[in-house]
Amino acid sequence: MKISLTTQDKFNILGVLIISLLLGWVVYSKGGIEPIAALIVSLGYLFTILFNGFLKSQKFEGIGEHYGTCGELVQGFLSEGKQFHVTCPINKTSSVKAHIRKDFTPKINYPDGFSKIKKAAELALKSLDKDWYSVDIERWSDLDIGKGMGSSTADIIATVKAIYSAFNAEVSEQILIDIATTIESSDGSMVDGMVAFNHKNGEIYHRFNYYPKFNIVIIIPESTYNTESIKFAGKELDSKKFEKIFNKLQKADIKNDIKLFAKCAMKSADLNLEYLPNKLIYQIRKDMKKNKKILGYCVGHTGNVCGALFMPNDAGRLSATKYAIELGQKLSNAKVEIVRIP
Repeated sequence: MKISLTTQDKFNILGVLIISLLLGWVVYSKGGIEPIAALIVSLGYLFTILFNGFLKSQKFEGIGEHYGTCGELVQGFLSEGKQFHVTCPINKTSSVKAHIRKDFTPKINYPDGFSKIKKAAELALKSLDKDWYSVDIERWSDLDIGKGMGSSTADIIATVKAIYSAFNAEVSEQILIDIATTIESSDGSMVDGMVAFNHKNGEIYHRFNYYPKFNIVIIIPESTYNTESIKFAGKELDSKKFEKIFNKLQKADIKNDIKLFAKCAMKSADLNLEYLPNKLIYQIRKDMKKNKKILGYCVGHTGNVCGALFMPNDAGRLSATKYAIELGQKLSNAKVEIVRIP
């Protein structure tokens, strides 16, 4: 393998060789402990330069991408006291590029303010048994932060994927779950499709064989929430209501019932209003009275994002486009976009 040396490295090597030759001559002609010690130090420095050059040649690069969410389709408690949510993935993503190299002093350079990316990189390297590697991370994302769009989970998963990609290694679903839930309460988007997920410990309660890939008019307010600070004391008392919604979702899965999926999402959003008010829901409710194409709505149960649900077909896309234009004219303090469940 070709050793990578900078111009400065080459000058250092030349200097060390000259000094080593002079010291070697002194040792040969006069002897003494001092020139021998100096020769050892000089040769050690030469070895360090060459070894660092070798480390620089151990370079890897990987790219990872992962999608975010439009809040959750449903979120609450089951009767056993277990927390759960049903994922609502969307085709807005976070992307990460990882530049990895062997290093005597390993470190992770990451974008300012994104410490979860650093932690994800550390855990990914550990899971691969890769010691003595430094990582430089670049990040791009079209997910808004602090809205309940799963931006941090998307960053974490994209980082892990990028590092595994750099080493041509396949990353399992369980590794993604373990790393994400070690770092934070995760939205479960690392699991393909739609699932009922315990965001605290990563347990999967149900994998949906069928789920509608809704067209969604997503509304993203200017204001933000610290999504990890929101408390839901007392929400477990509504566990029977949430479990009823969860059971209906499972029936919707079996029957391929698009409207029942939308109705369940709406019921969960309405229950959540008691704990985290969202004024935008009232706007969608009002519009539903006139616009029968709106099947329902979903909400960020720990954030302020919300979305109006439309049929998962071309007609639904057209209806969503018209509504997005109309809604954009009404709302001055929010972004209105069209997304879909992938």
